[in-house]
Amino acid sequence: MKSKIVVLFLLVHVFNINIIVGQSSLPTKPFSSPKKIIEKATGWIYNKDKDSWINRDNYIPNLNFIKEKSLSQTVKMAMSYQNFNNITLQSISHNNETYFILKIDSWKGHFKYPTLQKEWTQHTQTDAYIFDEQDIRMLRNINRYVCISTSHKITVTGDHQEKQLQTNIKRELIRFTSQINPQYTFVARKIDKNTIHFLLPEHYEQNPILKIQNKYFEVSLNTYQNLVGEPSQLDYLK
Repeated sequence: MKSKIVVLFLLVHVFNINIIVGQSSLPTKPFSSPKKIIEKATGWIYNKDKDSWINRDNYIPNLNFIKEKSLSQTVKMAMSYQNFNNITLQSISHNNETYFILKIDSWKGHFKYPTLQKEWTQHTQTDAYIFDEQDIRMLRNINRYVCISTSHKITVTGDHQEKQLQTNIKRELIRFTSQINPQYTFVARKIDKNTIHFLLPEHYEQNPILKIQNKYFEVSLNTYQNLVGEPSQLDYLK
């Protein structure tokens, strides 16, 4: 009987330790308030057949559907190469480290019968990508081209999923490991002192610097800096 009591005590003790360790692994600070949101950018794509550029607000057209004038705006966005409703950047602290969450709200869709292109369905989707401070400093100090990559992506579908998204981000941070085989790359380039081009994070089979030559989103430098922040002297010292 005495031995059973000792075993029970040890089990309870270990259980309590696991709870404490689990709690200490949670992010110590809440998400920051969102920085200014990018709500509008011009999507451009080069049509080599017509030797001309095509532009749309907030999405890069899919040339296969560019003639579908009867489609609604949201369907065109869901069928596009890339699209967004808004882009935000938030910071969060975990284990005395600061991470940044690049969040993209967009439209996604698919055909139930792709070959026949029948029965189209679509939904809103939020993708969140976790980057570290060094990645964001690179974006702030853009000179010509910048590519930052991460293997940490969280996705939720449907509206009103912010609470679920934040829970999933915190879970991802708890099991956060060093970057292994980065899969998702955000690429940007500075055209001149007033203009930035970028592509949203994606698993690019082609070099993203080559990809951005014929399709991209365009914003002003001021709009870009509203999202990532302006360079500071401290960035150059780190």
